[in-house]
Amino acid sequence: MGNMARMKGQRGELEVVKLLQPTVTSCYMMKGLEVPRVASDLSHAKCVGFDIAGLEWIALEVKRQETLNVKAWWEQTCRQAGTDEFGMPLKGQVDKTVLPDSRRLVCVNTNAGEHEVPHPRVPLAWPPESRVKSEQSLAGSALIRTPILFYRKNKEPWSVRMIGRLFCDKTQFRTPVTVNSVQFLAWFELKLNEILGTMVSLAEDLPEDVRNQ
Repeated sequence: MGNMARMKGQRGELEVVKLLQPTVTSCYMMKGLEVPRVASDLSHAKCVGFDIAGLEWIALEVKRQETLNVKAWWEQTCRQAGTDEFGMPLKGQVDKTVLPDSRRLVCVNTNAGEHEVPHPRVPLAWPPESRVKSEQSLAGSALIRTPILFYRKNKEPWSVRMIGRLFCDKTQFRTPVTVNSVQFLAWFELKLNEILGTMVSLAEDLPEDVRNQ
């Protein structure tokens, strides 16, 4: 029974990889960047604690089970992302985070509050072998990522739990929301293009010797 459950979970992870990879490939190629390989639990994702690896700014969990327990799964996803259920950093636990452009941030405490300063020596794009190494080295650190939960039953479409924003006329607030896979992929493409645009801009601003490391 345990083997069947694991196989079912692995098939679910592979389904999500197949959903994400085309968007990842398209967005990276459009920016002229090396395309990362989104990986399932069958590969190196186990060593970082997430079901899907290859995108350092996301903590992505996949659940394919007949009995839904979304509350517990979401708590697990957020805990691994280093956030509470609203996507905010866990107090007293997070001392580092990872920029969406794959560069570390160093938190500096000042009288004016906490400021996040990009670490200048971390490359913007790793080759595949060092990408895996960097994922492994980050596994034990307290890091902030974007929590994303994919879940479904047999013969049902994927649902995606993530952080959304609800707007009033002059205010907004963050809250967990559930969308379908089409809605998620639309957001994912926009977000990834935004992140990669930041990567390219930051790379252009770096000294040449740092860019070539």
